[in-house]
Amino acid sequence: MPGLDKSKEQLVKELDVLRQENALLKASHGRRRRADEAFWKMHERVMFLADVIERSSQPFAAVYPGGYIMTCNRAYCELTGYTKEELRTITWDMDLTPKEWREHQAKILARIRYTGEPERFQKEYVRKDGTRIPIELLEHQVCNTEGDVMYYYAFVTDITEQERMKNELQQHRDNLEEMVKERTNEIIAANKKLQHEILVRKKAEEALQEQYNFLQRLIDSIPNPIFYKDTRGIYQGCNTAYEVFVGLPKEKIIGKNAYDIAPENLADVYQEMDSRLLREQGVQVYEGTVSYTDGVIHDVVFNKATYTNTDGVLAGIIGVVLDITDCKRTDAVNKIQAVGTKEQGPGEGGNLTSDKNHSGTFLQTITHAIRDNRRV
Repeated sequence: MPGLDKSKEQLVKELDVLRQENALLKASHGRRRRADEAFWKMHERVMFLADVIERSSQPFAAVYPGGYIMTCNRAYCELTGYTKEELRTITWDMDLTPKEWREHQAKILARIRYTGEPERFQKEYVRKDGTRIPIELLEHQVCNTEGDVMYYYAFVTDITEQERMKNELQQHRDNLEEMVKERTNEIIAANKKLQHEILVRKKAEEALQEQYNFLQRLIDSIPNPIFYKDTRGIYQGCNTAYEVFVGLPKEKIIGKNAYDIAPENLADVYQEMDSRLLREQGVQVYEGTVSYTDGVIHDVVFNKATYTNTDGVLAGIIGVVLDITDCKRTDAVNKIQAVGTKEQGPGEGGNLTSDKNHSGTFLQTITHAIRDNRRV
């Protein structure tokens, strides 16, 4: 009986071991099944990504550090002009890369190995037909656990159109810079010419100003009142004697009309005579009486003439005022004496006429001076 009980205990232990082994087997089978499922899911993802890359219009290639091409997509074949079978027999660093670009490429790969970061750079490819195309690469590296590079992979972009546009843009910039340079030279030359003309003009203006000052001093030195107006009757200038004559400074005469500086009754006469002279043009001489600023009535002769500008267009009126008070008094005395003596010499009583003739010649001279004066 004890031996039988011992057998039962052994059988129970063996049964427990079998159960544990069965549980472990089931767990292992579950892990294997899950691992298989994960594997096939990963396989599906890889195949999906591989298909996406293969169908992509973006050229893609993975290459070994030794120079041979590991894999690539259809767009990469179209870019280089080679088939996949042909690409496996050539090297990317020697056959596809022109000689002058190899050193530049080596520096980029060395920097990628040092930093571990991808690099974007440009170079050229030599296609199967011998033509060259400019490209841009986004280069990555994949290393093993020891840090050695297993392979590189890159996305490649054909930048032929970008380079063409870049070259055209540079050409346009060069042309624009040349145009700007030419235009700048033209502006510099024009500025020099303008500065020379300004200098000449300034000298001419200084000469005219000097002439103006001289003529103004000349006119101011004449004892007879002199004035000149434009065709609207606005005073444009006068001499010192005229300032004394009207009792106003020159600043309050220039820019004014007859009504601003004379009583209305006299201004009416001035306006009427000026209008008649402007219509008929030429010389106008008439006598009148004016009240000087000293309050004394004077007999005067207004000797006026029209003048033109340099184009021959009527520009205004110039006038000279001659005080004939003393002449009239002398003439009156002579007439009284003539009545008393019943005699008169041949030259007597002629001073007024002589003064008028003299004033006419004098007026012509002043008119020319005013015309020149107006040019300033």
